[in-house]
Amino acid sequence: MKNKTKNIEVRLYNEKSSKIRIDDIIKLKLANDENKYVLVKVKNLITYENVDDFLEKFDLKMAIKVHNKENALDTLYNIFVKEEVDTQGLRAKYYDDGIEELYDSLNKLIESRDLVNKLLLSIVATKESFEYNYEKNNEHTKKLLKNYQQVKRYQ
Repeated sequence: MKNKTKNIEVRLYNEKSSKIRIDDIIKLKLANDENKYVLVKVKNLITYENVDDFLEKFDLKMAIKVHNKENALDTLYNIFVKEEVDTQGLRAKYYDDGIEELYDSLNKLIESRDLVNKLLLSIVATKESFEYNYEKNNEHTKKLLKNYQQVKRYQ
């Protein structure tokens, strides 16, 4: 997905995959680095009732590198538990390219917004600190003035 060599993903059709809709944005972890991911937009979904339906209707070379249907079965059953495939079926998700660039831009905007929020919080804290110090200094000045007036009275 990251290298734009693959834009289809096949998964079990289970509760989690049944919630995915066209135009959803999905975060996929990269197989070779669990800390990295790619964001993709779902542009089409096809659900297959069973393996035979999948093998009959799906162009296998689009999602997995196989030479024939037997090889495809071996590959599928290395990825998924046979009983789960037989009972749940499969779902192919087709993705749009380039969505991660859009989200990189959005993430930069969010980071900028977060920085602005931190700056505003800092300004508010500075203002509150200034007001607090002003009040303390004002009280101190009033005490000094009062003391000065008392000392001046006794002179």
